Amino acid sequence: MTSPVQPGNSPSTSANAVGTSTANVLLQNGTRPRGAESASHVFSTVQSDLNFLSSTNLSVEEKGGASATHDPAPAEPSAVSVAHLDTNVLLAPPPLTATVPQNATRLAHTVVTTAAPNAQTPKVTTPEGTTFCEWARSAWHNLFTPRIASPRDLIHELSLRNISSDAEEAAAPRLNAPAAACPMTDLGADFQVTRHIDHGGFGNVDHAIDLRLQRDVAIKTIHADKADRNSQRSAFLTEARLMAYLDHPSILPVYDLYADHNNSLNLVMKLIRGSNLKALLKKTITAYRTASREEIRLSERRLLPERLEVFIKVCNAIAYAHHKGVLHRDLKPENIMVGNFGEVYVMDWGIAEHQSIETLAHFSGRVAGTLKYIAPELIAHRPYDSRSDIYSLGMILFEIVFLKPAYPSGSDADIRKSVLEHNIQSYSHAFGIHVERALKLIIDKAIRPSPAARYQNVRNFADDIGHFLRIEPVAAEPNPFIGMLNRIRRKIFG
Repeated sequence: MTSPVQPGNSPSTSANAVGTSTANVLLQNGTRPRGAESASHVFSTVQSDLNFLSSTNLSVEEKGGASATHDPAPAEPSAVSVAHLDTNVLLAPPPLTATVPQNATRLAHTVVTTAAPNAQTPKVTTPEGTTFCEWARSAWHNLFTPRIASPRDLIHELSLRNISSDAEEAAAPRLNAPAAACPMTDLGADFQVTRHIDHGGFGNVDHAIDLRLQRDVAIKTIHADKADRNSQRSAFLTEARLMAYLDHPSILPVYDLYADHNNSLNLVMKLIRGSNLKALLKKTITAYRTASREEIRLSERRLLPERLEVFIKVCNAIAYAHHKGVLHRDLKPENIMVGNFGEVYVMDWGIAEHQSIETLAHFSGRVAGTLKYIAPELIAHRPYDSRSDIYSLGMILFEIVFLKPAYPSGSDADIRKSVLEHNIQSYSHAFGIHVERALKLIIDKAIRPSPAARYQNVRNFADDIGHFLRIEPVAAEPNPFIGMLNRIRRKIFG
């Protein structure tokens, strides 16, 4: 066992140097480091301190042994001595006066204390048969050698450690900045529009050529009849800022925002070559209509896992958006693009909202989104949160698996009633193909009427899909024995 540090009369120069280098990183300006880059710098600094200690003669008294010699150094007032480093109990001498948050990351197994002037040399007792440096390196290794199964687990680990950056904390309030604070240059000077691609609720999407970089881009232009409305311009600008705020491989990148001679707003984005998920599902359904049941069964054994992998990428993007405080609120197959080389993008953030922003939908009483995919709490004008997006993802997964919508076509009033009463179609494949029980249970858990009964976050939802694909237990299975039997059957018979 390690004894508490005893005040010493002559702290070593090496200990003072180590303590100062680490304390400067940890306590600069009275704040903890922010961001993965700062955290990495702190880790490397502490490691270098331990290496520095190994090359010095720090006074160490081992059990039953004599104390080692140390290099004498003149006593200094309030000199920093290092013995056992733990940022949760960190004490800093003047002028390095600062406080460390209670949830500061535990960087190493050490304590920094203030040595009294003219005190005795600090002595540390380590486990029998080990030196201080060997023990410190062992503690470092045990505490900070990660056992990470996947990049997603790493992201989750960092979120648990509450590592964030200044940009993440400061960007959200800027989403509501007025349009006047965003000067824009003329679109025609930099881009040549070549053809029309699509149109939506906010505006038209055109193909254009970037005259400076000679690349193809997509330009979304607000409708002419909405360009002069402050509320519509504000909503368009908020969409642009939200998309720029969300930096994820499966969220469409934004290049810039421009004005034109008609005083319209133009959002320049990456051009995606591919098809949306709705078109891909329709193409599959059309092909199956002329195929035999055996051909469909064999085809689904290959295509269904591919569609589920696409769905997991969508879930990862939405999980990231939720982590950043953004709700999409209009998730549906049409708003998911699949590129020609397997890229997946979540599109159309026109009615998305940040938790710090109140949108017009809150005050108008209107239902935003597509009725077939929005959660019942939105239709009933009840409070909603990220679990409403999970419901929409469940509706998409229903179509991916069963190749039919959860609610049959009908009038808005009929669909609204079906959503509120949860009158969905049967959990059966449109072409009579067998669907695994685990997959049905996952869908059922995602689209339950009560938000409290659904998956509570998108990460858990995506994890269950991954477990299903790997023939592992899923959280949605209420009967572990039946789940085990089904997994054995899948492993044996496919």
